[in-house]
Amino acid sequence: MDAEKVASCIELIRGLGFQAIISATNDKIQNYIENVDKTFVYANPNKKSISIQEFEKKDFSALVMEEE
Repeated sequence: MDAEKVASCIELIRGLGFQAIISATNDKIQNYIENVDKTFVYANPNKKSISIQEFEKKDFSALVMEEE
């Protein structure tokens, strides 16, 4: 889904009083970041351990810089 459809779906979910857990791939996360309260990034780069990083909207640009 594009960012506009994501925003309308999240608005509907919140309007109905639900809390959602949304899973997205790294290339789609930018479609969600403006509409969610918290984001957790899970990575398993070496297939031996999982790292978890929490960030908020204001931290997203720094995270993108790390990925590049």
